[in-house]
Amino acid sequence: MYRHHRLKFYVLISKDVNALQRHFNCSNHNKNDLHIVINSLDVDFVIEAEQFCKELNLEYTITESNGKPGRGKNSVLDVFTQSDYEYAVMIDGDDWLTPHGVYYYKKCAELENPPDVLCLTNQLSLKDGEGIDHLIYAFFTDDPISKIIGDCSLPDRQLWAGYSYYYINQREVMNRVVFLSRRAAQYRFNEDMSIGEDTEHFLRLKHAHFVGDLCMYQKDDRIPTYIYDQRLPGIMRINGRKIDWVKKLNDKFKELQSKGMLYSELLPYFHLEFEENYVPDICGLVPPKLEVVINKYIA
Repeated sequence: MYRHHRLKFYVLISKDVNALQRHFNCSNHNKNDLHIVINSLDVDFVIEAEQFCKELNLEYTITESNGKPGRGKNSVLDVFTQSDYEYAVMIDGDDWLTPHGVYYYKKCAELENPPDVLCLTNQLSLKDGEGIDHLIYAFFTDDPISKIIGDCSLPDRQLWAGYSYYYINQREVMNRVVFLSRRAAQYRFNEDMSIGEDTEHFLRLKHAHFVGDLCMYQKDDRIPTYIYDQRLPGIMRINGRKIDWVKKLNDKFKELQSKGMLYSELLPYFHLEFEENYVPDICGLVPPKLEVVINKYIA
């Protein structure tokens, strides 16, 4: 039986209050399981988001922002560690969990020995439009430069090639960390980086796993738990082709490598057993459309 104080779902939001509604329309969250963390430099947005939470009687916390994503994510960790909960699921405000995902992570928290960290090697992504025809799988271990490098100058190509080397050879560099224990929450995000703070954070968690400080697994999300909305103009969409962040992240890679903190070994895969008659709810999709979504992008 699900224990109320075992797990909390934290939604970090800095823009687009309307996106919060999807956590009820699409994820079917019990609002008592949710905590909204409002982190933005936009005062008008903070007021609007607070009003939204009050109207729906949602738990929320307004935290101080410096305009960088790492500060917002650390504020989620702060709210979590100051609570009585043992595990947290971190969700970006413009993304959402499938109902299967809500069930999945609750089930993880009920294990006798839950992992300290679960991260996704792929996820369902929405790039354009609405509905299942616009859902695609995003594989984080793909080569990231294939659509960019052809437009770059030679020095910039060399920077992108360096980034691609670490991205591919260090494996899982772009995995999304979703499920965290209180022990894992002591590992903080870099608050000075505009892009790549999640990459550095992931690599530090992975190092902690391989030296025995944490128990960390990767999860193949082909039965989707998390949907990544790429339609909104986030930091990566706006600045992804700029070269400054690539140089800074390459320097981070080199720093971690010099300290023996990069690993090409794969994290172990996590497997969770379900009831024999369990049918995952992927935002209301049922067979045969469910199989279309799960199988269409795996052939």
